[in-house]
Amino acid sequence: AFVISGDGTLLWQGSPITLSKEQLAKLIKEGAPPQKVDPQTSADVTSPTPEERTDTFLHPLCSVTFAPADGEEADGWMRVMAEDGQRITEYRHMDLLLILSDLTQTLLTRVRVTGEMKKRCLDGRILLPDDGRVAERKFQAALVLCSVCGVEMSRRKEKRTLWRLTVPDPAKLKVSAGEGRSCGPDGSDFVLTGTSLPEVARCLEMALNRAIARGQATPGAVEPLLFADETGLGGRYDVTFPVGDFTKTRQVLAEQYGIVLKPVTREIEILQISPR
Repeated sequence: AFVISGDGTLLWQGSPITLSKEQLAKLIKEGAPPQKVDPQTSADVTSPTPEERTDTFLHPLCSVTFAPADGEEADGWMRVMAEDGQRITEYRHMDLLLILSDLTQTLLTRVRVTGEMKKRCLDGRILLPDDGRVAERKFQAALVLCSVCGVEMSRRKEKRTLWRLTVPDPAKLKVSAGEGRSCGPDGSDFVLTGTSLPEVARCLEMALNRAIARGQATPGAVEPLLFADETGLGGRYDVTFPVGDFTKTRQVLAEQYGIVLKPVTREIEILQISPR
């Protein structure tokens, strides 16, 4: 059984027979977890750390299961499935920061870690009712995971230099002919199909900074490279851009698609993560 606060904080877990009415009342009133007691020995039981256990946490908005990743360290992966009206996201050997980045829909370029945080890889599974509240439910899952792993997460505003997308000549944009959507690398290029311009900005930030981090690209004047769509245009488009050289990326976007990148200073939201 579990007791979780309205903001997703795990307050208590264990067998219901170890939680008295008085402890539950105190927990509800004060929000402080009572001590867990072994009914066989009446001795205090220390709750195991996330590295030692597999946990399933039930929340009104989500179900979260995580355990330490087994095996040697390797590139992690994730997949999303739909089953019986539920959205299921699975993570395998994923770093905690990458999982929190995905759950909060925040690019790693906009995540700041403060304090000493050791690298922690996890295997996980999150079940969400597919009812149009996916973003809200994923954020609650992130709060649950933070509580379990002993980290704090908050959002803050900062002024940063970024590249804004403008389209002086919309006639150059290549409107997508099909209804499908896809994105991914193709050699030294990144290919987008059926993509909105806000998604183009997000993919530019993700793909270019990933290439720079892997030593596969030359950084621009500002690092990390941040992007924002300020075109005000709707619709879906097909866009392909190189990731090996930012100067060439800007040239291709301007000449082939009419997308002009201009540096500006804007207030953006940063996700701050720190150990407790």
